[in-house]
Amino acid sequence: MVPEITVTSLGEFMVEVENTSTVNNIIWYRGASNINYKLLPTLYRHPTITDSIDLINQENEILKRFKQRSLPYITRTTTDDWDFFFLMQHFGVPTRLLDWTENPFVALYFALSGAATDTHGNFTNDVIVWEMVPEHWNTKSLEDISITTVVDPDDPLMSGYVNTKSNITRIRKQSVAVYGNYNSVRIVAQKGAFVLFGKEMIAMEDVYVRDMYPPDCLKKIIIPTTHIGSMMSSLSRIGITDSVIFPDLEGLAKEIKRAFKFKV
Repeated sequence: MVPEITVTSLGEFMVEVENTSTVNNIIWYRGASNINYKLLPTLYRHPTITDSIDLINQENEILKRFKQRSLPYITRTTTDDWDFFFLMQHFGVPTRLLDWTENPFVALYFALSGAATDTHGNFTNDVIVWEMVPEHWNTKSLEDISITTVVDPDDPLMSGYVNTKSNITRIRKQSVAVYGNYNSVRIVAQKGAFVLFGKEMIAMEDVYVRDMYPPDCLKKIIIPTTHIGSMMSSLSRIGITDSVIFPDLEGLAKEIKRAFKFKV
């Protein structure tokens, strides 16, 4: 079972983050606006396709379509497929990448700001911030090749995950923690990091249990429904707002709507 802790205030959250950080050098975080959401990338959440090879083939077609049609919006020339993958991920295009962040407050923002409410404005589900030690994840996930660090996009290991027609059946099974290319202002603002999935369509928390990953490499921080609103207000008071997370007009618009009590 994945270890978990419940916090009910920003102060308690900060204590948890501080306590974990004193033990490990690198911690990544991921916020989820529903405690029931699985640690799976968008590509593997397709409503009808359940075969990973079919989905990886589809990802290849998605990449080609994105490369063809995104050129008018890209201000710098790139021919690197991983560059396109990181861009696709940050603009909501389905990939095998799962977003993480080096900033715990960014993760908390995504967990709290996306929380669903009922018709009376009451929050309907607890939310969650995941903590991960990426080096420890890779040590177990890639134990067959003795990798003990976070992987860079230009590492030769990435050839085992690249999506080309000739490589699809040879893509590695295990997921890997990777640094992303900081090729958009959103990635920079959100201190983006990623887990890149292989061809196994199993959520990280289930792999953690099944394969007996190191106990400290994954943890849940749960925020109950009754404390979501107050923690969101506390987060705003320390300057973590929509326009900080999304440094563009979309973020500013969200921030203004929220400030005037409109539903975002």
